[in-house]
Amino acid sequence: MNNFTKAFFNGDFDKSSSSDDDIMMMQLLTTQQQRIQALTLNQPSRHVSSASGRRYINREKVKGDEQIYKDYFIDNHVYPVEYFKKHFRMRQSLFLSILYDIQQVNEYFIQTHDVTGAPGLSGVQKMTVVLRILQYGVPTDDVDMYIRIGKTTVIVALKFFIRTIVAIYECIYLRSPNESDAAKLLQVGE
Repeated sequence: MNNFTKAFFNGDFDKSSSSDDDIMMMQLLTTQQQRIQALTLNQPSRHVSSASGRRYINREKVKGDEQIYKDYFIDNHVYPVEYFKKHFRMRQSLFLSILYDIQQVNEYFIQTHDVTGAPGLSGVQKMTVVLRILQYGVPTDDVDMYIRIGKTTVIVALKFFIRTIVAIYECIYLRSPNESDAAKLLQVGE
């Protein structure tokens, strides 16, 4: 994790650029805490993918994670800020806010290490692959080259992401509009 991401997760970021939606999303975690604790979001998938004779492909997950950070998250990143917004269809601060929220609820999006000490897939890799699929309709096979995640892992990440997002943001974004929402919509139309 680079300095920018650490600063963001510690709350040392510029809040002046946040919109009302970003602030509302950041505050949502505290209001949903009791409901989320009752959910079993970290249950393993019923999909069993192990088969005898299956070939292991070393995708060099770390290189995929490093590439994403080099492209968008380090201080001297490859792509300008507007490219992040174009590629991810959101600001970088919103991306990191959503990632932080889902990591607070679902351990699957926290990077772990295997028995040998090798790092697993990062939360940024998992969320990036899920967003590519949801935003662009990319098949699960097509994300392997850049992000370096196998098809089965992509499907599991997608399921965990969707369940977690619904659990976290359901009461604000998946509800009937209230008077405040209607007033905002009427102001936008003027």
